[in-house]
Amino acid sequence: MASIHFYLREYKSKSGKSQLYFSYSHDSKKWRCFTGIKIFSKHWNPDKQQVLPHHESASEINALIKSKRAEIEGITNEAAFKRIDPTVEFVKLTYKGITEPPKSFSDLYSQFIKDQRNQVSAARIKRYRTTYNHLQNFELFRKKRINELEDIDMKFFIDFENYLVDKKRLSWNTVAQQKTVLKTFMAYAQKLNLHNNADYQHVKAGEKKTEIIALSSEELNAIKQLELTETRLINARDLFLFQTYTGQRYGDVKNLRKEDIKGNYWHLHVAKSEERNKIPLTLGAKEILKKYGNSLRTISNQKMNEYLKELGELAGIDEPVNKFKWVGTKKINNYVPKWKVLTTHVARKTFITESLIRDLDVSFVKEISGHKSYAVFDQYKKFTDKFKHEKLNQAWSD
Repeated sequence: MASIHFYLREYKSKSGKSQLYFSYSHDSKKWRCFTGIKIFSKHWNPDKQQVLPHHESASEINALIKSKRAEIEGITNEAAFKRIDPTVEFVKLTYKGITEPPKSFSDLYSQFIKDQRNQVSAARIKRYRTTYNHLQNFELFRKKRINELEDIDMKFFIDFENYLVDKKRLSWNTVAQQKTVLKTFMAYAQKLNLHNNADYQHVKAGEKKTEIIALSSEELNAIKQLELTETRLINARDLFLFQTYTGQRYGDVKNLRKEDIKGNYWHLHVAKSEERNKIPLTLGAKEILKKYGNSLRTISNQKMNEYLKELGELAGIDEPVNKFKWVGTKKINNYVPKWKVLTTHVARKTFITESLIRDLDVSFVKEISGHKSYAVFDQYKKFTDKFKHEKLNQAWSD
């Protein structure tokens, strides 16, 4: 027998309010639909399925509840008149005004990626695909498909997070990235009126800060002064130094063209954000460009990272660093020589730390590096303050 009931979600938002939804049941199957209304549980009468009279919008909300109930009952009554079985799927499609089969979650996510291609970087699209693969594997693991976007509620996020941590053994920050992507997808779908489920808005990605790994000026000089004979290592060093002198991402360095260099500036088209930035060129950066005819001989990121580790080992950059990661709430320590963690990211971090150590204005460094928020620099400030303290202790150790 078909029935419709109104409920408040058990999960509450930061404000303490719960979402109001109705559930249509038929033949042991249920369809849940959110109304977009949030109220405090103290204002709800579960027996009468109404908002209590003392709520300021009681009459309006109760009128909405009445109209929704009447709308669903109208659909089932018309179905009975036409001798149509009022299945959950039939009522849901009729209520939403859909005359053709709805797109599957897979179709919707594919459309999401397609629509985002011209909005975000290729690296971001790759991350979107990775999240989709994890979601597919999660469906197989729990033996339950995502039938509609209302299924992606708070419990879904919690279960997905536990799966990624416990079964896939992903680091905490990697899990946070997957949750962020799923939230982005849900926001995209909501803008298209494909669902009215606001649970995702209350999910916190919860990334944990990682240790900043940057080179000291002594370590950077050690790489500069290496006597190299292999062209591949000479080129890799020049690329790394150019990154360090400019503070830019390796992806943007790879995209550098001769026409982007105008006098003392690199007119950069930022791949990650599609923005433009005017980067001042230091003497070191200009010397490297001059060496290669105002261009650079870039290589793949993978090869670059491989060669950087060789350079670091040759330069004797072997200070122990903790390459820790978070698995769930457990911190896994892993101490390795610094050369083993040298990547193109280290060049950018070295630029920022060295600039701050040399007392360049934070807003100026932020403008050059292209960071959007000052919050990122809080971690760098702690790093540079610690460095300055160590240097002061060394200077006055006698």
